[in-house]
Amino acid sequence: MVGRVRSGLSPSRAATVLVVVIALVIVALVLRGFFTPTPPAAPTLRTAVVARDTVRTVAAETGTVVPVQQQDVNFRQSGQLTEVDAKVGDHVKAGQVLARIDDRPFQNSLAQAQQRQASDQAQLNATLTGNAVQTARHSVDAAKTALANAQSQAALTNQQDAVTVTQDQAILSRDANVAARDQAALSADQARLDHDRALVDADTNTLQADQAVVARDQGQVAKDEGRVSVDQTRLQQDQAKEQADCAAPAKPSCPADQAAVSDDQNRLSSDQKTLASDQKQLALDQAPVAQDQAQVANDQAQLSVDAPSLITDRQLVSQDSSRVEQDQTVLRADLQKQAADQVAGKRAVDDAQAALTSAEDALTAQTNLRPNTIANQQAVVAADAAAVDTAKQNVEETVLTAPVDGTLASVNGAAGEPVQAGNDQTPRAPGSTAPLPDTAASSAFVPSSLAAGGAPAVQAFMVLTGVHSFQVVAPIAELDAARVSPGQQVKVTFDAIPGLSLPGEVLASQPVATLIQDVTNYLVTVNLDTVDPRLKAGMTARAAVAVGEARDVLAVPSTAIQHSGGHSYVVVIRRDGTQAKAEIETGLVGDTTTQVLSGLHEGDHVLLPAVTPPGAVASRPLS
Repeated sequence: MVGRVRSGLSPSRAATVLVVVIALVIVALVLRGFFTPTPPAAPTLRTAVVARDTVRTVAAETGTVVPVQQQDVNFRQSGQLTEVDAKVGDHVKAGQVLARIDDRPFQNSLAQAQQRQASDQAQLNATLTGNAVQTARHSVDAAKTALANAQSQAALTNQQDAVTVTQDQAILSRDANVAARDQAALSADQARLDHDRALVDADTNTLQADQAVVARDQGQVAKDEGRVSVDQTRLQQDQAKEQADCAAPAKPSCPADQAAVSDDQNRLSSDQKTLASDQKQLALDQAPVAQDQAQVANDQAQLSVDAPSLITDRQLVSQDSSRVEQDQTVLRADLQKQAADQVAGKRAVDDAQAALTSAEDALTAQTNLRPNTIANQQAVVAADAAAVDTAKQNVEETVLTAPVDGTLASVNGAAGEPVQAGNDQTPRAPGSTAPLPDTAASSAFVPSSLAAGGAPAVQAFMVLTGVHSFQVVAPIAELDAARVSPGQQVKVTFDAIPGLSLPGEVLASQPVATLIQDVTNYLVTVNLDTVDPRLKAGMTARAAVAVGEARDVLAVPSTAIQHSGGHSYVVVIRRDGTQAKAEIETGLVGDTTTQVLSGLHEGDHVLLPAVTPPGAVASRPLS
């Protein structure tokens, strides 16, 4: 039957039927997918095997690369730099000259010390060789004469200064009186000028008001004249009309014309009277204008007379002020000289009195206390010798030399600049000769001693450092500090050198706390087992310290452990595939694994958190 049907279809109709069938199949598949969504994929089951392993806890901290050898180099004396013989980056040898400061003050001090030593030695020799009593008497006489001279000179100088100051004060008083008188005249002239200006303004306002009245009167007169002119014109016209109408034979309009002429004459007469009255008023109003103009002219003339006096007074006041200022300057200078002379005179008298006392004491000593005098003078000579030695050492210390071999890391000064004496005290890293990082004196590392109010270190003039051996100084949080001890292994990486990882070990840890942003930390020094030539002091380093380790113990991934009610659990996968919850006792918790003390055996399989595929529903672990 089918064969017969197919044989009865044409090729075009068969193709059409095939297309319709395919379209129906596609629509059916789409509808099936729309109304019957694909079930989500099941989560992946992950497990881990319990095995013996090393559980390790690592404390990773950020630190700083520091040179093992570094030393501050400072002048022992303060002064002005005259030369700097080395620059940053130079390698210097021990004893090499690095810089010099001006030695002239120290040479002068040495010369004075040597002169004092020679003088005291000569005095000792004079005492030992005799005739010292007579010499002492001569010294007393000379000291008395010097004291009398100093007193006379001081009195004379003070007297001269007093006379000069008195004269200055008199001149200042005179010039101040003149200035006050001229200032009073200026004020009077200014008041007079202001009065003149007020009169000019008032009379000008009166003139302008009178001129406005005259202008108004003139306008009214012009209106009256126009009205009279119109009346005259109308009268002439009406008279001409009257003559024409009243001539023989008379017209009937003659009486009306005569009446119009009479009205015109009356109106003209009235307007002429008004014009005469307004002209009279205009004449009356013009008279004050002339007076006002004359008064304004007088006021302006007086103003022009008073104004030059004011200018002259101002010049006089300015000159008086300059003279008073000069007098005050001279008086101040003379007062300062008087005070300075009084101080100098008193000092000279005091020095002379002290010299006399010293000479008298020397005479007494030579007369009564010769043995003690000799002993004292010998002690003075010995002290002078020590002072000479100290002065020589100070001269030698104006030259700065390298104490050890090294490379200059910093130079803080140039020729011509002042430099302060330093004490060459560099804070050292724990258990090492390496310096604390520069940030140890700033806000990054704040040692407890400085946080409690200690003074920060003074910047060194030069810093010598080694460039071939380095250590790392890093702060360890107080939670990990108790577990850090010398000898622990460290892995060190560097931000500036990607891919570089160097092994090291803990050298020592700081016994006192360091505050870093108000958080308690302890500085730890790490020795690097090897050194890379790319390392430089000050680079940022990341040190990973193994602070806890348990070797050859049962361990599971820490993610497999669940905690509830103070107990720890894992889900064990039995051999038949079933799951069972097992309580365990844990030991050391590492970074990725945890030590198991009991509850599991080696080779057990434990369930790890499932990795949920996209769109799948996460499964819960067995409870």
